[in-house]
Amino acid sequence: INMNNTYLAKGDFVYRTDNPPIIVHGDGVVLQDINGKKYLDAEAANGTSGLGFDGSIFEEALTKVKDIPSIPSFSETELRIDYANKIGKKISEQLNMPGKVAFEIGGAQGMELAMKIVKSNSKKSQFVVFEGGYHGRSAYSSQLSASHRYRKINGDWRIPVYRIPYPDCEQCRFDKSIKNCGHECIEYTRKMIGSELSGISVNSMEQDIAAFVFEPVLNAGGCVVPDKEYLETTVRLFRKMGALIIVDEIFTGFYRTGKFLGIQH
Repeated sequence: INMNNTYLAKGDFVYRTDNPPIIVHGDGVVLQDINGKKYLDAEAANGTSGLGFDGSIFEEALTKVKDIPSIPSFSETELRIDYANKIGKKISEQLNMPGKVAFEIGGAQGMELAMKIVKSNSKKSQFVVFEGGYHGRSAYSSQLSASHRYRKINGDWRIPVYRIPYPDCEQCRFDKSIKNCGHECIEYTRKMIGSELSGISVNSMEQDIAAFVFEPVLNAGGCVVPDKEYLETTVRLFRKMGALIIVDEIFTGFYRTGKFLGIQH
């Protein structure tokens, strides 16, 4: 194997060292690099296909895929219709509400589609997210993510996004502990959305918020389970003012947290 890195661009991946481990073999959660060193894979992103999965699932999938024709974009397949019906029925039963299923090629693209759906159904302009949230690295979805390094390369281009306090009781923005918590985060959010001083409301106190976007468990933000009262109250506040709710389940959906969807907690 030629390990010359002359032509490999790093893109926007986060390399912890100049010479990242080159993985050549994996067995469940155990990875092995080119030098024979072994690692326990506890990553929540690209490595999840190896977490608790039976390799035979992929073998079975490949057997099915080889018989699926490549189709042009104006066509449909029985497989997509079948899977949309199965997924849609499951979600509708779990959440007791109707809906639609759209397929995308990745997490950032899924978030961008959700944002487009919001803009197609709302004349309002601003998005609200949690501090520490992660919703993608694409040019559009990176606007929602906390880390500025995802946006820096694009220059000073912004969509209007407001960040409400980090929902981690162990690192409280207001220096409170769980014992003396008065949910200052809720009062802060109420004041922010109810005053023109914050830049969200206009003179009539009409909030210009198109959507509130959140993860049921913050992933890149530190594997944080949001405070239940803070999260539920915030969702109710934004719903009351006509904002749509985007639940980013890319890291938490399909039993990843025990329940079918993370929001069910």
